[in-house]
Amino acid sequence: ADAQRFHADGGSRLFNVFVPLVDIAAESDGTQFWPGSHALGVLEEASRAQPADAETLRAMVSPRCAAGGLLVFDYRVLHRGLPNTSRER
Repeated sequence: ADAQRFHADGGSRLFNVFVPLVDIAAESDGTQFWPGSHALGVLEEASRAQPADAETLRAMVSPRCAAGGLLVFDYRVLHRGLPNTSRER
């Protein structure tokens, strides 16, 4: 699958909790986050924004997480699933 478009899961002040069932290596095929995107303003406008410049793209983070670990993030943070190009699930 290709990379998803950046999106937020909602506009409320809630948290998402990911519990991966397999190890996720940093900067690989996990979830990529747009740091600070929850503070960009109106959620609908921010969700339509897609980073186009190299500097913004370099600021994105794709954290590693061991199987059974936790990734917790604000519901409003823009994020996307990265393409699975390296392994079978």
